[in-house]
Amino acid sequence: MDKKRIEELENAGELRRRSPDKARIRSMLEAAKRTSEYVCRLEINEESAAVVFRELYECLRQIGDALLWRSGWEPLKHTASIEALKEEVGYVDYEKLDRLRIIRNNANYRGYSVSVQNALEIKELWEKWGRRIAER
Repeated sequence: MDKKRIEELENAGELRRRSPDKARIRSMLEAAKRTSEYVCRLEINEESAAVVFRELYECLRQIGDALLWRSGWEPLKHTASIEALKEEVGYVDYEKLDRLRIIRNNANYRGYSVSVQNALEIKELWEKWGRRIAER
């Protein structure tokens, strides 16, 4: 993220300056890898779609958190965490992630359903980007 955007997020209360925390970063990345390995083995159907979706979203968010912590920032909202992935995944996949963030919020806070297609889409993004970014 560029300096101007970091400043905007800080002023909006979505980030705050912190010292990089190697133990926290390592823990978040390991948790994301461990959880995703299990969740990716689940069959995606109407019953499991929300679980798979939510867990893989959290794995991606944790990776975004780790990237921010590595840069000396603590994310206070998911928008900053997901936005931290933008440079890693490119514009098109970032737009998908941001749309999936909204679906996640609607599912968690408004009781909306998560479709099988939503779960397949986030799994595809995880497999395309998540593992690779988490390994660094």
